[in-house]
Amino acid sequence: MKNRLESLLELYKKDSTDSFLNYGIALEYMSAGDYEKAEHFLKKLLEGDPAYVPVYVQYAELREKQNRIEEAKTDLQQRD
Repeated sequence: MKNRLESLLELYKKDSTDSFLNYGIALEYMSAGDYEKAEHFLKKLLEGDPAYVPVYVQYAELREKQNRIEEAKTDLQQRD
């Protein structure tokens, strides 16, 4: 049985521009503690769909987990 990340990655192969897939994959990597891969998918989502509001909160949370607090604050303030 496939795990959630594997399923999302399979769908991603079919449509790498889908915002929901990029977001879901990023969250799965964050949950697994793979912050580098999570950041890759969050950045891709920010570049491809800057109107996808939840990504800003998750990106700030990722930076917080990486102990990049000032960057997290700046990210959230710029989105206001």
